[in-house]
Amino acid sequence: MDYKLGEASTKAVRKLNLQDLELPPRPDYDRPTIPPDITAISAEEVITLMGEVTSWLDFIETQQAMAVIDEKYEEGVLEEIEAAVRIENKDEKTVTTVKALVFEDKEYMAQREKVRAAYGYRKAIETLYNSLDRARFILSREITRRTDK
Repeated sequence: MDYKLGEASTKAVRKLNLQDLELPPRPDYDRPTIPPDITAISAEEVITLMGEVTSWLDFIETQQAMAVIDEKYEEGVLEEIEAAVRIENKDEKTVTTVKALVFEDKEYMAQREKVRAAYGYRKAIETLYNSLDRARFILSREITRRTDK
């Protein structure tokens, strides 16, 4: 399995494995691309390309779900740290001071960077998913066009 898993998604995968459910494997070929002129390739090539795109979509969609799980987990940890720092500084006179102390807390800052990294990774995976989904749409339209002849 070539998934990038964080703490929370690792736990989710373990639960799936306990139910004998397996994640789709990473395809053993490069991510497919659609040729500029889809009409220039044979029907067999279109079907093969559709299968490749679908396999990659299965893999990337699962990775996207794992990225969402991990991002939410990191956000939750950040909220817990923030709450702890706020409680530690509850005797401060102003909300602004407490907020500043939260933002200056080293543990909070480190966790905020983890949240940002998780968000960035999720967005990158989302972009790959959307690209493959558009390719699947183009292939589907081409298959429909050819069968309508």
